[in-house]
Amino acid sequence: MSIGEVIFLIGGGLLVDMNWRFPFGLYLVAFLILPLAIAILYEPGKANVKEKSNKDVPGHNRLIALIYMLGFIKMVFFYMLPTQIPFLLQQKTNVSNTLVGFAIAISTMTATVASLNYGRIKKRIPFKSLFSLAFLIMAIGYFIIAFNESYLGIIFGLAISGLGIGLLPPNGNVWLMELIPVSNRGKIVGTM
Repeated sequence: MSIGEVIFLIGGGLLVDMNWRFPFGLYLVAFLILPLAIAILYEPGKANVKEKSNKDVPGHNRLIALIYMLGFIKMVFFYMLPTQIPFLLQQKTNVSNTLVGFAIAISTMTATVASLNYGRIKKRIPFKSLFSLAFLIMAIGYFIIAFNESYLGIIFGLAISGLGIGLLPPNGNVWLMELIPVSNRGKIVGTM
């Protein structure tokens, strides 16, 4: 997903430099994929899964609510980048829209690297600590962005914040899957 975001962010920046309406055309790519999706995707049969419920675990519902809240906070801070960085870069550096798209894509690229390495990182760090570490990394990146006036400095901050952003979705999803019985995982993770 992150690799697709990188392509669309850079492509969107290029298209904005041509005309501000052109990036909306990127959504038309879905129509190119639609015939493949119809031809290849299928609804799997339902399996009869008998398993103990985790409902008797103390604090179970509160922990799920906490993970949801952390996921929501991550989304708020993540979407600050594509919505606010273009204005910040225009104000501080006056770069082209192509370079704005590239700058935002840097964050997504480092998020991809962090996500791909989540399994290795998770072996050493528990869920709660990994959430704390990821938010700390994001804060460091945002601090660098806030107090930097150069394009390269802001890109460096975006790269750092992307590392934290990339750890959050897999951490929340994997933690939820460990808490929830197989029969409820789709609903709980989908709600996330």
